[in-house]
Amino acid sequence: MLNLFLLSMSLVPLADGTLTFLLFWEGMSLASYFLVMTEADRPEVSEAAAVVSRHDPAGLRLSPRCVPAPAGRWPDNLRPSPRRGAVLPAGTRDLVFVLAVIGFGAKAGLIPLHVWLPRAHPAAPSHVSALMSGAMIKMGVYGLLRIGLDVLGGGPAWWGALVIGLGALSAVLGVLYALTEDDLKRLLAYSSVENVGVIALGVGAAFSSRASRCLPRPPSPSPRRSSMP
Repeated sequence: MLNLFLLSMSLVPLADGTLTFLLFWEGMSLASYFLVMTEADRPEVSEAAAVVSRHDPAGLRLSPRCVPAPAGRWPDNLRPSPRRGAVLPAGTRDLVFVLAVIGFGAKAGLIPLHVWLPRAHPAAPSHVSALMSGAMIKMGVYGLLRIGLDVLGGGPAWWGALVIGLGALSAVLGVLYALTEDDLKRLLAYSSVENVGVIALGVGAAFSSRASRCLPRPPSPSPRRSSMP
């Protein structure tokens, strides 16, 4: 399962279509479930594994499928295409982005979508916890960037404000939760939440920067003509 976990997690960034992306993503999630279940005789491990298996919301699966595919081919609709986001109605683009924030934000561990992370870390073996916090939750950040910037091509300024708000909340509360913990693995889990919050601040700034560059520029004032001959 550890080899399957590493393989599927490595293949997620290589996927260029919805079918392959979801296949590798589910392989990564399924392998992490079995790795958390290593010591299944402990009651807290079974509860944590149940949370891990159900923490991927429907938004993660629906957001890529709402993006139209080129030439009507659904499996290829994650390939970079700046025109694809432009032809979508504004409401549909906003819906796809919100679903992506919910789905990939839960995988990344952004507050308030972080409930699985502090429960899975203490239950998993130490080397699995390191991989989950060091690599797997970063796949959520990658998925949000892939949908928001690569596929949709950016959006209005409130996209960036939403991600920045979630990032700031995660960064501050992650530190406060970590200070109250006496379990080392739960402390590291909340530290991962804080780290992802800091990363989300940069991601939100990227969305805001893309929105500001897409705004129409006001016409430059015409030079005044002198009244002197």
